[in-house]
Amino acid sequence: KTSVFKFQNANNSETMISASENGAVNLFYDNSKKFETTSAGITVTGTATVVDDISISGATPTITLTDTDDNSDCLVYQAAGNLYLEADKNGEASGSFIRLAVDDLDFVHVYNGEAVFNESSRDQDFRIENDNGGNLFNLQAVNTPISSNEGCIGINSSNSDGNFLEVNSGQGNVFTANFINSENDASKTLYGLKVFFSAQNKDDNDSSYLICQNSGAIRLIIHSDGDIVNHDGAYNAISD
Repeated sequence: KTSVFKFQNANNSETMISASENGAVNLFYDNSKKFETTSAGITVTGTATVVDDISISGATPTITLTDTDDNSDCLVYQAAGNLYLEADKNGEASGSFIRLAVDDLDFVHVYNGEAVFNESSRDQDFRIENDNGGNLFNLQAVNTPISSNEGCIGINSSNSDGNFLEVNSGQGNVFTANFINSENDASKTLYGLKVFFSAQNKDDNDSSYLICQNSGAIRLIIHSDGDIVNHDGAYNAISD
């Protein structure tokens, strides 16, 4: 029986186990303390490798990750069945964010005030499937064939042609796009849809505001100079 216990190597130069009454039990590796019991639980110094499962229980079970360089804390915890992930809990660091990545490629950075997908141009797409596995919304990180500064958005479409926005309905008896203005004040002027070439003053028949086409032919064109080509009525002649 003893109140203090120490287990050393053969020449008494290294401690392997130490313990004290009402105090800590310590385990050492090569005379360096790696495991210590405390009044709150245990302290492990270094890397802990666990095979199979880790179970943490408590009123609010929490994993706290503390960066000793700036004393900032990041938390993973559960409360009332909800899972929380928090970066820089107490605001010790500036510009903190949560990073989600796969194969070391950033998918999303969550900052205080915004979430950025495809941070640093990592070629990560964002897609929402419909209930049948098709593309309900597909935001591609690739550049358009024309511009290196813009991406492609597809709704129910992979947008393989590289259009800035492509909507594919695939259904009859419904509109592919329906713009609704619900303003009920009769004193106000209502506007539906505006197409604006903001950087150029195109006054010719080379550029077009609107092209209406079916599987057979182009049926209607509104050119940038205001001329209208009505296929069925004027047979490719300009209406004015």
